[in-house]
Amino acid sequence: MNVKAHFSALAAVILGVGSLHAATLIQVDATNLGVSDGTAIADLANPGTAGAFSTILGTVSATSHPSNNNAGVLIQGAGFNGAKMTSANTMVSTGMVGNQHYSVMGWVWNAGAGNEEAFVSWGHRGGPTGSNSGFHQGVHPTFGAIGHWGGGALGNPNEPDVGWGNNGADINATFGQWAHLAYVWNGSEDRVFIDGVLSSSEVHMVLNPHQTFNDGSPTLFALGSESDAGNINTTPIAFSGTVARVTVLDTVMSDVEVLAAFNADAPYFFDGIP
Repeated sequence: MNVKAHFSALAAVILGVGSLHAATLIQVDATNLGVSDGTAIADLANPGTAGAFSTILGTVSATSHPSNNNAGVLIQGAGFNGAKMTSANTMVSTGMVGNQHYSVMGWVWNAGAGNEEAFVSWGHRGGPTGSNSGFHQGVHPTFGAIGHWGGGALGNPNEPDVGWGNNGADINATFGQWAHLAYVWNGSEDRVFIDGVLSSSEVHMVLNPHQTFNDGSPTLFALGSESDAGNINTTPIAFSGTVARVTVLDTVMSDVEVLAAFNADAPYFFDGIP
């Protein structure tokens, strides 16, 4: 699916979000870079309000993997493996402040993952609880899916981190293939999805992600890792795989809409049908 068709399909999904008007913060697509694998990627376009992403640490490289059911079709993305990109615009400028609700989706490929590997994030680590937001492909039962800084016992509303379903094991089925990961925060509950299907959910305390780092600089959106408290130039839980697409909307998508978004792109990532 080309970029224009992808955006059109996603827009059709967004238009179904009830009376809410969805603003797009991030809409990154690395499947049509037009470069050879191994080429360093300095920037990724983003028509969303967060602005373009630029590599600040390590080397992000064009990397291809076969579609899940058709090895003859290679799909390209941005390979991170410890690198990090950040947005041109700040969190605050996009309205991502306080307990803002949102929906996050990504198409990723990873051979395997550690306890937590963030492919998109904002705020920063270091506390207090609820002051970080990172979306993970990770195996830890408590914080393998979402990191908000608060990784206590499952079901504790004062510990907002979230793991994938089946005690974290659901994520194992995504390794070595393209996977659509999504999470939705409605102001009181996090819901995480794998290939359009609900994997886990948790009701917890309100969120208030950091708007500045300890050095006084404003927090940005990041691809490829979360950030430590000191400044943006850190990769505490780096992503080791490939990111093809990332979307962040300032609205609450329903389970049906998440499934529709997956179905819109699945022919390409699963069967290689553009």
